[in-house]
Amino acid sequence: MLKRALAMVGFLMAIIFISGCTTETTGGNLLPDLTGKTQTEVETILENYPYSLVIKTEENLSYPTGTFIRYGNDLDQGDSLAPGSVLQIYFALNRLRLPDLANKTEAQIQTLFEAEDVTLIFEEVVRYLSAPIIFLKRN
Repeated sequence: MLKRALAMVGFLMAIIFISGCTTETTGGNLLPDLTGKTQTEVETILENYPYSLVIKTEENLSYPTGTFIRYGNDLDQGDSLAPGSVLQIYFALNRLRLPDLANKTEAQIQTLFEAEDVTLIFEEVVRYLSAPIIFLKRN
């Protein structure tokens, strides 16, 4: 019975040892946390990593323009990537989206843009009809 228990323990230890030897270690090739970093900061951080970087932009109003959003190809911080792989990095691109201004007063329009870094200039434009207007008067 003791021999069987020792044999079983030896067998389990051998399996653990073998599985530990076959686990691939990536060393410094784990994807770092790039939250809040600019493109320049990201390029500096990743310059010594063995990846080919592909920089992409994506419209995302939740982040300031030029801020890291995510890794491409469903990768996440802490994932490993084989040396020489292509790594896609996405940065935020914010474009001002104009709201519908129809039937709004000047004050309402100013309120809509208060939070944006936009200078509003109001000009009054008078348009004349292209055809002459003829008024007829009855005697």
